[in-house]
Amino acid sequence: MSEERDWLSLREIWHRIKQIIKALEYLLAQHVKTVSLVSVNSQGEQFTMDITVRLTDKPLKALLVERDSTGAIVPGIGPTVFTSSDPTVATVDPNSGAYTYLKAGSTVITGKNQGNNLQASGTLNILSGLAVTADLEHVPQ
Repeated sequence: MSEERDWLSLREIWHRIKQIIKALEYLLAQHVKTVSLVSVNSQGEQFTMDITVRLTDKPLKALLVERDSTGAIVPGIGPTVFTSSDPTVATVDPNSGAYTYLKAGSTVITGKNQGNNLQASGTLNILSGLAVTADLEHVPQ
């Protein structure tokens, strides 16, 4: 009999914990006022989307940034998933946000927080990296 009571008590505790988690997720989601997508280099420097890179540049990675009403960065309440609108131009790792440049062109990168469904997008423009014009200078010998 006491085992059955203990089991019911544990189930009730677990149920209440899940209710608290849902309430906290709701409060956190209400706290977020803006969301933006930025690109980050290997040194941690952030670049506002839309961004233009060369095909030969070291690839960047996407980062979804959520801010509260004061402008302070707040953590997302779920994992972020990243997508590319044109994976023939550039792919983006769905979990890490790392880009892979494939050819010159443009693609829209989107990051979506799976916990609160907030999302932001930005355009990634890729230039070929090849010279388009050249000047010939004559040097007397």
